[in-house]
Amino acid sequence: MQISFYALTHFPFIAALFVAFLPTRFHAPLAIGSVAAIVCACFFAIVSYDQPLSISLPFWLDPILTALDFALLAFFLFAGFKYRSKLTASIALAQIALLGALYIGGSLFGFELAGAAAVLVDRLTLAMWLLVSFVGGLIALYAITYMGYEQTSEMKRQIFVAFLLSFIGVMNLLVAADSIAVFFLLFELTTFASFVLIGWRRDNEAVENSVRALWTNQIAGASLLCAMLLLAYAHEPLYFSALVANGNTAGVIL
Repeated sequence: MQISFYALTHFPFIAALFVAFLPTRFHAPLAIGSVAAIVCACFFAIVSYDQPLSISLPFWLDPILTALDFALLAFFLFAGFKYRSKLTASIALAQIALLGALYIGGSLFGFELAGAAAVLVDRLTLAMWLLVSFVGGLIALYAITYMGYEQTSEMKRQIFVAFLLSFIGVMNLLVAADSIAVFFLLFELTTFASFVLIGWRRDNEAVENSVRALWTNQIAGASLLCAMLLLAYAHEPLYFSALVANGNTAGVIL
């Protein structure tokens, strides 16, 4: 099971690195092989499933993930100013304030943002892995053909497909996240990826659509931060499995 987890969450990033540096003619066979390997890893995980698997993050990752959290929100703030979107900038500022309040509150009142099992693989995770890998793989394969008709440089084609493969890896991590704080970080990474991919052409229509997608996802991210603050204030655990185990349906809904 653990081997499947690492394959599903690491292999898409490795494939993305190869795609980013290899010529376009290698993209199709590499993508097909990558998607096939990811789907096979899903089926292997389903067949070998015995009991839920919990994985904790090493302590040295905490400051790195925290820095990445704030860096992503800072980028959203920058995008808001760059594209003159007051809504994007305002939500980014609110998110930075909410996230800061969470970390300050964690230091003052001792609640954990991500310290126990940050990842939990259960039957629902397996089902979501299969969905993400299959649908995401089909999209990546389609994108290779689609980008072949785009009037753009080979480097941009490589990076576009690499982003899509990385997106699959992030999504596979996201659906396995048990820590709500880790879930939030991964959600923000998908927000960033969506912003970049939608605005890939950089013409006015693409930029406008990417900014709209950005603030739409930001609203969801800000709502998630508010829910985390409410849970922390109520002294509830910031883990999905713990909320379910405690019978706290209100917490799960939040």
